[in-house]
Amino acid sequence: MVAGNSNGQIAFGGTLTGAGVTNSNNLGVWAGTAGDLELVARRGSQAPGLAPGVNFDGFVGLTTSRFTPTLSADGEVTFLADLVGPGISSFNDTALFSGTRDNLELILQAGQQMPGADPGVLFAGINTDTLSANIDGDLAFYAGVKGAASYAGIYTYIDGELELIMKIGDQIDVGSGELRTISELSLHGGVTDGYGSAWNGAGQLVYRAAFTDHSSAVIFAVVPEPSAGVLMLVGSLLAPLAVRCLRR
Repeated sequence: MVAGNSNGQIAFGGTLTGAGVTNSNNLGVWAGTAGDLELVARRGSQAPGLAPGVNFDGFVGLTTSRFTPTLSADGEVTFLADLVGPGISSFNDTALFSGTRDNLELILQAGQQMPGADPGVLFAGINTDTLSANIDGDLAFYAGVKGAASYAGIYTYIDGELELIMKIGDQIDVGSGELRTISELSLHGGVTDGYGSAWNGAGQLVYRAAFTDHSSAVIFAVVPEPSAGVLMLVGSLLAPLAVRCLRR
């Protein structure tokens, strides 16, 4: 899949052939404009933020045509990569990266302690279909965990800080003190700078929550103002406003 932004930039993954290309270096991620593309990451190259010798081993979904990078308005590309090298096993062999060719950073690695969770609750993986960026490069995604399934939920990465926004098992006040327990969360991923994604132009993150009583809600989270998000029950009943804020 090709990501694009409103400045005419694109990002995509591809396969290389030709002289010097082997199965250990034949995949890459590119970003830029037509005629001025830059290689952001390549299979077999050092993965930033990790120990020497830990390299990119591929890019999740690329070989199955389900590679879903995101691209912010300022050209920062975000993608999920496979890893190989010293200390890497099936426990920690995927990671999320974001940035440009000259400033690519590690956001989150499998096996890492999850923010807002009890000790020993570790990041397991990201649903790449939910990975979404807004025009400022803020990220949102749905992540699974190891150690406590109830910590699976929606996370953001804003200004260098990883934060849990909502997780399975959380309770929401839908009005008049009535609490409902979340049984499922869903987030619409997007490959552009806020268009067709979980973010809108007003800086709001939008996601869906289903509850154990089989009702559901659409939640708008406002960034960065410390004000109210809007919660609306889907169905015949509309709930009053409920607060849900993202911190910048």
